[in-house]
Amino acid sequence: MPDAIPTAAEFAAACAVEFAFLEDLGFSHERAGEFEHLYVGPPFSVRISGEGYGTVASVNLRLRSGAEIPLVLLVPRASRSSPPPRGQLAQVAFYAQQLQTHCQTELRGDFERLDRAEEEWARITNRGPAA
Repeated sequence: MPDAIPTAAEFAAACAVEFAFLEDLGFSHERAGEFEHLYVGPPFSVRISGEGYGTVASVNLRLRSGAEIPLVLLVPRASRSSPPPRGQLAQVAFYAQQLQTHCQTELRGDFERLDRAEEEWARITNRGPAA
């Protein structure tokens, strides 16, 4: 049986519950679209998007520079070995846990790893400085 496709209200509720820890850290929550939520904080913003017509979720970090990078760039390689769970709401919970587990220093304002991740993303996407 295929995974249930969540409604916009179910997606919003999952984001509010799973990412509530960001509000405790001074982030403010904004609904950016029907299936898009933004947590705006002093160090960076977190964008949670429902994609694939209700089948997948993604989490990206919008940095002070305006660049946006996928959360996975801040997850240690050893922790990337298993794929995210099936189902959009399960993925929202999974990515919230990854953010909370692997980004504590960034959530508290240490930008060194964010800057390196931004450079790596620019290299991967061929947006880096010309050689």
